[in-house]
Amino acid sequence: MHRLRAILPDLSKKDNRIIAAALFVQEQNEPPTILVTKDVNVQLKARAVGLESEDYLNDKVPETDEELSYRDIPLSLYELQRFCSEGYFDLGAVGGEPLFLNEYVLLRSEEGKTMPARYYGDGQVRRLKIPDFVKAPGGVPIRARNLEQQFFMDALLDDSIHILTCYGKAGTGKTLLSTACALYQTQDEHSKYDGLSISRPVIALGKDIGFLPGTLEEKMRPWLQPYHDALEVLVPSKPPKEPQFATKKVSKKKHGKHESHFHAQMNSPQPSHVSHHGGNGHHGPAVKPYERLLKSGLVEIEALAFIRGRSIARRFFILDEAQQLTPHEVKTVITRISEGSKIVLIGDPSQIDNPYVDARSNGLVYCHNRLKGQGLAAHVKLTKGERSKLAELAADLL
Repeated sequence: MHRLRAILPDLSKKDNRIIAAALFVQEQNEPPTILVTKDVNVQLKARAVGLESEDYLNDKVPETDEELSYRDIPLSLYELQRFCSEGYFDLGAVGGEPLFLNEYVLLRSEEGKTMPARYYGDGQVRRLKIPDFVKAPGGVPIRARNLEQQFFMDALLDDSIHILTCYGKAGTGKTLLSTACALYQTQDEHSKYDGLSISRPVIALGKDIGFLPGTLEEKMRPWLQPYHDALEVLVPSKPPKEPQFATKKVSKKKHGKHESHFHAQMNSPQPSHVSHHGGNGHHGPAVKPYERLLKSGLVEIEALAFIRGRSIARRFFILDEAQQLTPHEVKTVITRISEGSKIVLIGDPSQIDNPYVDARSNGLVYCHNRLKGQGLAAHVKLTKGERSKLAELAADLL
């Protein structure tokens, strides 16, 4: 026990007392003695005093090689042309590893021609069903920028898929595309969903700043700021300028008129008032267009701490940063989803701040592994960053 007192002298702490009990068992019994815990700090302390320690294995997904974002299926040029004309193809005569239901693939000919598809079971792949663009109410059109985003958009817009898991590093478009497709499906009175619900676990990066004041929406706003940013992109305050008119120069004549009008205003004895509400004379802060979506209830903020016991019907539910949750927490959220609703779990398994889960035991990868091949579930992995060249470089190298 002298090893413990030399390294961990304070036995008033529960962690140290647990390690002391394990050391006593080790000294009184034949090896091996292994301390099993999910607390990473306890594991490190135990190893420091010479005690073998490991994590639980029953809640981890199998250790496999790095999963590819999609698989290539070789076809002849004639078969690929037949798929393009008919919209489906039977893979019965094509060899290769078996596919999971709703798995996304890329059909490729020897000549280099490709076509994306989805596996529908019974050896049949079908063409993706995605529009040219999706648009939020009063917003700007959003298009898929790469092949993986086409897969993601197809799964987001398919009513037969009720649960979708998505892996993706920073900047791959997980938040923006899922929000855009959700709002696209809630635009009219005949839409399948009554609105969009957004939530994410409140696990801080680094040191916590303490409790936040205000209402539930005000407390959750810092955590859901990425979705406010996405809504600002989808429903901007100012319409984007047309590229051909962005650099248009003002003529000298018009410039002179503006200059004289400016001097007239400056010399006028009456102060000029600017209305923030479309010229109705009322003053106050301008309401951003996307904030009307929040106030109308079309977009709702959900707190996971109060979700137990609820029944969420006819909502498009996005659970962000799902890799921070345990499998039990993810199960609690998914079992709240009622008939007519859809849930999308997005996150990056390589960015985990929760000390009680890792890349193999977090709720996102656990959910994908257990639901793989189910008819109601689909999975997409995004690898190509579209935010900026700098963001993609940092996500790959840092």
